[in-house]
Amino acid sequence: MATFSATFSTVSVPNDAGKVPEVMKGRDAVRIANLTTSGSSQNLQATGGGDWAAPESGFVAITCDGAVNLHIAASPTAAATAGFALNSGERLFLGVVTGDKIAVINA
Repeated sequence: MATFSATFSTVSVPNDAGKVPEVMKGRDAVRIANLTTSGSSQNLQATGGGDWAAPESGFVAITCDGAVNLHIAASPTAAATAGFALNSGERLFLGVVTGDKIAVINA
């Protein structure tokens, strides 16, 4: 088991988007949830219950104190041998679009 944490933020696009990349807007960052992972695929839960879904396009900053695999999609299922691998203590930044959900499983 590991503790998985995700923070969502909207996207900041400068007026001259051709010169500066999109970045997370820190002032809009919202902690989605902490999840205790297991050997079964679990969807990240929103505060108040139900699967969390990205409200708009943006980024998700993900950390975990154990090795996990994750999948982001409209209806994700995480697999121990597929998807994004996240090792203990690493931080991963991934782009999401409106409606995306996050599933996680122990690696």
